[in-house]
Amino acid sequence: MIILGVNGGGTGTEAIACDEHGSLIGTGSAGGSNYYNAGLAAAAASIRRAARAAGVRRADAACFALASVDTKSSVRKMTSALRSLARSVIVDQDAFGELYGETGGGPGVMVVAGTGSVVLGYDGRRRYRASGCGYLLGDDGSGYSIGREGLRAAFRVLNAGSRKTVLTRAIMASISADVLDDMVAWAYANAHAIDKIAALQVAVDRACAKGDREAEKIMDDASTRLAGYAVGIAGRAGVRLVHVTGGVFKSDRFKRSFFSAIRAANMRVAVAQKPKAFGALLMAAHSIGIDTSSWSPWP
Repeated sequence: MIILGVNGGGTGTEAIACDEHGSLIGTGSAGGSNYYNAGLAAAAASIRRAARAAGVRRADAACFALASVDTKSSVRKMTSALRSLARSVIVDQDAFGELYGETGGGPGVMVVAGTGSVVLGYDGRRRYRASGCGYLLGDDGSGYSIGREGLRAAFRVLNAGSRKTVLTRAIMASISADVLDDMVAWAYANAHAIDKIAALQVAVDRACAKGDREAEKIMDDASTRLAGYAVGIAGRAGVRLVHVTGGVFKSDRFKRSFFSAIRAANMRVAVAQKPKAFGALLMAAHSIGIDTSSWSPWP
């Protein structure tokens, strides 16, 4: 048998395939597969490329844990678009898939902070969620939200004719802007290019490392807001451990501030250790009654 697990976010998609005994068939990756950002056709195409790279054209069971499935409508659409990839198909949230991989399906909390963000808790029966739902309605503490605030801060400096700060210079270098008009042109040409605005999080982080106070405030505000959601969700789920994953946690400033806020609430926090798609793989296997107790994740 062929079991397929896929994790898809705004920037990248990862796939793992194995047989019913847990022996690895292959792993694969592709571009972003967030339904809201890329559109249905492009998201499904990325997922298919990742599956093929893992050695799979059609599986016996597959689970697609995706950043884009926040509504019943999006689940139905993605399920229909991916139906040809497996006899048995599950479409679920990326955060739940990653949490499932860390806990083996048990209670817990997962915080995802990448291009977008979400906090998801599970008490063994019910799920609880905060943030998420895309860049317009949520995604506090995401790369997009940090990049957007960095862009706005740089604009305010240029618009006022003030002396350029470290953050302003970092943002301008990232978008190849020399003057205010360049920044305005870039911003509106890329107004819906979520990944490009999220990429500016790296510039904000570089400015933090150089002691720019505005950049530090952006990072601290984003991390403590997301940590507040995590503490609330952990309380509802009845757990004391918060798992975290996503590219934004590569920022020392963001990670330090987030971890401090969690520990101040007398909770523990840990960086997720399993491959992103491992939880989706377990969910696919469990959906057709396969015992995975002896399975281990692969590098």
